[in-house]
Amino acid sequence: MEIRVSFRDFVKEYFVDLLVNQSVPIETKTVEKLTQAHEAQLLNYLFLTQTHHGSLINLRSPSVKRRFVSTTLTLEERQKFTVNKIGWRALTPEFEQLQILLIALLREWGAFLDFRLYREALTHLLGGADNVIKRIPVRSQGRVIGNQEVHMLTDDFAFAVSAIKTGRPGMLDHQRRFLNHTHLHGIAWINLKGHEIEFTTILSS
Repeated sequence: MEIRVSFRDFVKEYFVDLLVNQSVPIETKTVEKLTQAHEAQLLNYLFLTQTHHGSLINLRSPSVKRRFVSTTLTLEERQKFTVNKIGWRALTPEFEQLQILLIALLREWGAFLDFRLYREALTHLLGGADNVIKRIPVRSQGRVIGNQEVHMLTDDFAFAVSAIKTGRPGMLDHQRRFLNHTHLHGIAWINLKGHEIEFTTILSS
């Protein structure tokens, strides 16, 4: 069954294997074992269909394995989020636009969805993948050692979207070290931490 999510002219389609009585998504897998990633995928479907219970079924194991996934969060509850802008500096109009678009998406869709969906929507709304996603050179000791795909906000600033609950200092350090090996001046970092949405401006040193 198709699940369609949209915002303005952005449309994303997902396909769930089965939707029983229009209220219970069921996903079948043929994997060695079911993982948290499979649960997260089904949980995303629960939020998108505004349902509360679903099942994962693994058909590969000798005996069929089934795992139930549930949530009590409603769309109304997911739309109640707080914005943390400590460490955020809107250095260009594009920073402000990024923040406005993300908040608009959250008010429409609610929080807790797969962070890649928000990133894909932002990429489309900011000009499309061809204009936003670029491969930039990574340098060490003055020479190019590779290229990295990034989402560009301007010619000098990138943006990143994540959904980490712990390890924020380590992620900040990683992104700063990455910046110091590129021509970028900074990264507009959005972290979707459940009901708390963190906006941070990371600058190269």
